Amino acid sequence: MYIDEWHPMIPDNRTITAGITHVIMAFIDPKNFSTTTDYSPSPVIMQVQDLRHHFDNGTKIGIALGGWGSFSDGFSDVATEQYRAGFSANLAQWMDRQGYDFVDIDWEYPGGNGASQPSNATADIENFPLLLDAIKKALKPGKSVSISVAATPIGMGAFKSAEKTKSTWETVDFVTIMAYDYVNRASKRTGHHTDVEGSKAAVQRYIDLGLPPEKINLGFPFYAKWFQVEDNCHNLTTPDSCEIVPAQDADGADNYKSGVLTFEMKNVQPPPLPASLELTVDATCGVHNNTATTKKCADGYCCSQDGWCGNTTAHCLPLCQTGYGECRGPDAIASFKRARENFKYDEGKGALWYFDETTSPRLFWTWENTDLMSRKFDEIVNSPANKLGGVAAWSLGENSAGWMHVLQMQNMTRLRSSDNQSEGEGMGIGECPRLP
Repeated sequence: MYIDEWHPMIPDNRTITAGITHVIMAFIDPKNFSTTTDYSPSPVIMQVQDLRHHFDNGTKIGIALGGWGSFSDGFSDVATEQYRAGFSANLAQWMDRQGYDFVDIDWEYPGGNGASQPSNATADIENFPLLLDAIKKALKPGKSVSISVAATPIGMGAFKSAEKTKSTWETVDFVTIMAYDYVNRASKRTGHHTDVEGSKAAVQRYIDLGLPPEKINLGFPFYAKWFQVEDNCHNLTTPDSCEIVPAQDADGADNYKSGVLTFEMKNVQPPPLPASLELTVDATCGVHNNTATTKKCADGYCCSQDGWCGNTTAHCLPLCQTGYGECRGPDAIASFKRARENFKYDEGKGALWYFDETTSPRLFWTWENTDLMSRKFDEIVNSPANKLGGVAAWSLGENSAGWMHVLQMQNMTRLRSSDNQSEGEGMGIGECPRLP
């Protein structure tokens, strides 16, 4: 289970987190370990020993390096022959001091992601397994290395053949396939950002490359995605029927014509707007920690999704908080409520979708519910042909509106464990080595 600094909420009730065997705190820039051994940042979420109190005894705590955006850029340098030995030694020493049990390498993506091909793509592909090997050798015995990998072919530049990937699979202890974001802001048309068939195909691609199924964790997203669609699209009967309004600038920067909405209370069931609002004096506004404040922004300013007043596009478009200031786009939170109440079910591919025709511009929604999570367990994770090592999710705090997705994963892994034990081949859920 990933936990991230943008959604750091952790349930107080440990029965909700029961069964989580690996926790990955995200993210740290790999460049921090390129030349120094005394890197000492503030904890990503909290100190490792404090975090352990929220989970089962024996739960492994890891740190994720890289992630989406500029943090992954540093891997190209630290993976070179010049830096990787020193980098790995520095990382291993720091992990020992902090008390981490494993490291997750989240390089997005070695060799590029199709839309962006770095000039050193060939070198990255060659250096990727060498970096993993150097890290594994630098760690003390008992500490693990995991990787997170793309689910679509366009992001699999470093995974071309079973021969080329053999050393990678031998080095790492488990692999999380990020079976989501199939449609993103670089996409041209609407479609499912996660679905059963796409996830099934992703898993099979890695198995065909020689990755043992028992090392695979299927990744689940705890968020929905929305996209603005072109006004000239009038066929709204299929999920892939509309062109998306270009959702990024020519240089790849977000232009806020698409977005992510998490399953947090402030998004799923926002508190009512207070009867009276006073003008803010410290630029804070809106909903904080799922509780509405009584402060609003001055005229001409918007209340951002993070609860700050401003008048930039970032404040006024994506998930701008209606009623606490101006908003210059559709109300995404109200739209998602309509989507959840009126969704369409693509039974063939195994996904949910919805076009909201009441907004201007119209919004397209793509997400999954707990029923579809069950389908993924039945058809992929527990498939008799290729039973996987476990499951993973991004990210814990994004599901704080009742923890329903977390509880469904817990339920399904318990059923799986019971089935295995009845066959005389399994372990208890808290003992399974790979169920992050």
